[in-house]
Amino acid sequence: MDNFNIELFKKFDIFIKIFNSIYDMVYITKVEEDGHFSYLLANDAAKRFIGLTEESFGKRLDEIMPKGAAQIISKKYQQAIEMKNEISYEEKMNVPPHITNHVKYAPNDIVYWESSITPIFDDNGSCTHLFAIVRDITERKENEEKLKRLAHYDYLTGLPNRVLFTKRLKEELEKLRQNDGLIAVMFLDLDNFKDINDTMGHDVGDLILQSFGNKVKNTLRSQDVLSRLGGDEFVILLPNLPEEKAAMKIAENIVQSLQYEWNIEGYQFKSTTSIGIAFYRNEDIQHNELLKKADIALYQAKQKGKNKYHIYEEEGK
Repeated sequence: MDNFNIELFKKFDIFIKIFNSIYDMVYITKVEEDGHFSYLLANDAAKRFIGLTEESFGKRLDEIMPKGAAQIISKKYQQAIEMKNEISYEEKMNVPPHITNHVKYAPNDIVYWESSITPIFDDNGSCTHLFAIVRDITERKENEEKLKRLAHYDYLTGLPNRVLFTKRLKEELEKLRQNDGLIAVMFLDLDNFKDINDTMGHDVGDLILQSFGNKVKNTLRSQDVLSRLGGDEFVILLPNLPEEKAAMKIAENIVQSLQYEWNIEGYQFKSTTSIGIAFYRNEDIQHNELLKKADIALYQAKQKGKNKYHIYEEEGK
């Protein structure tokens, strides 16, 4: 091998080492005469991400990748060619079942990526290759989802929090302002929860709240929304009610579901609930006014001996 070839080989070897050390995934794709795409070169990060092997190169994308992912990528490649410019996008896919030795993911895990694709044209203006840089953004997306969940769901029970409940209630009220219908809001809490919490400790108290949430949820319809506002205060939105009796029946079921002895962390005890109900009867009121009425009804249920429900009534009625 002469000196020129040796130097060329060394330069190529250095290029490959640098190419494979890049953290992001790099793909060089060939545009076939029939319009399909095949990978010509990929760095190690790119190979690991979708399970490419030496046998994968030269084959069409739809032969080596999951159908959905191949369609997405081919569409984006075609878009870059038509625009004759770099494009960027975000997407997701399931890890192919055949990838069992992935460094970070297991088969069927959902992974997210962002990609920039640059088309490469020859002197005749035909696109011959595409250069793509891809970044795995799965961790970022998962963190975004966690933050979104923390903003809308209660950390202890996993139920919708006040923010999400208020949003849903406003939506239902807006529907009823345009169409006839009936909804109800229930305010409820655990009778004597403070005494139970002080006696058994806050850790057991947290378990009681979780169990209470599950018991109540099991009595509701699929479209009902149960939310924890804080402490032992819970609120329920009952949309699309056929009549007031339907809400009263749900309240009765909730009360009855708590008549049995609880057994948590070795403690045996009884705890009941009181419920206040307010109906929306096509009045010109805001969501917070409806909640206030349900809260007043809860107080009235407490005044009447607890372990029961009470429907809000205007004073003097």
